[in-house]
Amino acid sequence: DHSHERLPLRLALVLDRSGSMRGRPLQEAKACAQAIIRRLTVADRVAVIAYDNNAEVVVPCQQVESPETLCEAIDGIRPGGGTNLHAGWLAGINALTAEGWAKGVSQVLLLSDGLANQGLKAPNALAKECTKAASLGVGTSTYGLGHTFDETLMTEMANHGRGRAYYAAIVKRGQTTG
Repeated sequence: DHSHERLPLRLALVLDRSGSMRGRPLQEAKACAQAIIRRLTVADRVAVIAYDNNAEVVVPCQQVESPETLCEAIDGIRPGGGTNLHAGWLAGINALTAEGWAKGVSQVLLLSDGLANQGLKAPNALAKECTKAASLGVGTSTYGLGHTFDETLMTEMANHGRGRAYYAAIVKRGQTTG
């Protein structure tokens, strides 16, 4: 039964570690990235990027041989300054395309509150970049975190990037759920 087999995945996890993500949103982004890595196989390749004012390659694109080592690298990500969302996204694209284009599914997953305040930040400009990358074979999906994430920006990027927009449902403290 080969019905559950999938193409190898090339995934860049791009984590927003800007000041607005401090605390719970960053913790959730890290936990989400770690959960994804633990579900990958040795056939998959993953890169981890963290960004604030600048993008930093935490884990260069590599085979998933030791998920726990990769998860430890993610544990080390600390909150920083501003939000150059485009720089982080672009570093994810570059990490996946550095070795040329390969068969399989290539995807950048942006884990952010989407509150871009540096670099390219207009939703339509970012969406255009996502369209270009998708036409070359790298999709963009987004995962919105925090109470105030920019849903418009994150959804536009995913729609144009032929990906999906997810968001973390965080119950605000003091509220009860039905």
